[in-house]
This record gives sequence, structure tokens and C-alpha cells, in this order.
Amino acid sequence: MKGLRFSPDVITVPAGNQLVLTVHNSDTMAHDLKFDNGAHTGRMNPGEQKRLEVGVISVDMAGWCTIAGHRAQGMEMTVKADTSGGSGSSSSGSNGGGADTAKPTSAHKPTHPIQNGTDDSLEPITER
Repeated sequence: MKGLRFSPDVITVPAGNQLVLTVHNSDTMAHDLKFDNGAHTGRMNPGEQKRLEVGVISVDMAGWCTIAGHRAQGMEMTVKADTSGGSGSSSSGSNGGGADTAKPTSAHKPTHPIQNGTDDSLEPITER
């Protein structure tokens, strides 16, 4: 995150896979990242990095900075659930740093009920 932008600003994940992000605030002001499902980094100071377990992705999901005025100025991102059976990819927004994703190695079906968007039987598939 830098310059009121997330990079990449679109992440595609195969539906049913768990998304784990390493989020780095490379800006000169505080930011955060919150998703529709409630996953949230909390406030991040400049230079701070956090690991965010977003959970199993089954539908498209919006993410945004909750700092006053930042979302209104375009600090948003999208996680797309790929239901075609293809592998994940990301398309880059402007500026460096931010949330990164890697291609998963296999699809996964949860073995038990998912609690709070997290399937504990999965290893993180998208961490740098």
C-alpha cells in the first residue's frame, strides 16, 4: 500500500482456496486493509508489515482502507473467486508494495465446517 492505492488491486484465487496475504505499508502515512468478511489488518504505521488470513475464498470480495477518507479516494481492492478451475493470478495496480499472491498447487475441499472464514486444515497458499 502506497499513495492511497493497494498493489496489486485485484487478486484472483481459485474458489475454495484459502487466501493469506503479507501486507506491507510502504507509504508515509498509516493505512489498514479490511475485507467484506471482516478480515482486518488493524492500523498499520509506515514501514509496518502484517500477515492477514483472509480465509477460504468462495465469492468475490471487496477490500478497502478504513482510515477516514482513504476509501473515498480510491484505496480499494478486489479478491475475485475463480470458479473456472484455473489457477490464481494477480493483476497489478499502481505503486509498489502491498498484498501479494502466489499460484496455488491444488484445489481443496474443507474436511470440517469453516469457522470465521478460515479452514484450519489448509496450509497458507499465498504467502511471500
